[in-house]
Amino acid sequence: MDPMKIAIFVISTQPVQSIRELLLMDTSDSYTLSYTDPAWTIAYDKKCIDDSWKMFIRPQGGACLKVSKMPGLNQTDSGTFCKENGAGYELSGMQFKMEWSYIMESARALIGSVPTRDYTTVWLGGTMRTYCYPDNRPSNCTGIQAFENFPYQDNFDAYVFTPGSPNFTRPYPGQDYYNACLQLNLKQNKEAWDGKVTNVMCQFSCNGGTAICAVAYACVGLAI
Repeated sequence: MDPMKIAIFVISTQPVQSIRELLLMDTSDSYTLSYTDPAWTIAYDKKCIDDSWKMFIRPQGGACLKVSKMPGLNQTDSGTFCKENGAGYELSGMQFKMEWSYIMESARALIGSVPTRDYTTVWLGGTMRTYCYPDNRPSNCTGIQAFENFPYQDNFDAYVFTPGSPNFTRPYPGQDYYNACLQLNLKQNKEAWDGKVTNVMCQFSCNGGTAICAVAYACVGLAI
């Protein structure tokens, strides 16, 4: 193994059983696990683009996440910026709670205080299944099951929706706008929705006026 290609990352003080569960995921990549009090460290023969990305384990192997700040972007524009990092890069979802924590902590550090907003938000991956749109929606369109297009992801335990979400009503009756995209909320003037997910219109950066606005986005791509 070429030591220059080893990416080392620490998974806090998670119990060894939790880490071993991650390592037993269906991936052909190889890992070395070691413990130095108080943290477990994984040595992995792949790396991210640079040190501004954080590596996590996904079913396909190492996945690199990064949160970027850019106010005023809609969901499509955010996804385009992710793709500019290279083939296979997309808006990221949250495979485990540790990814949720990373996105929240990174976004807080980047965004800071915005006293003109109730919440600031981060664009996430995932879009509503077309058969879950408001007209003639089947009964199985509930919670995160109403959404698809989550790159390199098969677990959704980190998703906690705000009360009343997912919202399946038409924002503007008679127009083809749907609450089909996902954002993660960070508290500003209000805090009840902090860390929770809402589904919003993909076409606009602000949700319901200017009180809740996206100012960041999370990208993911496989380690190389």
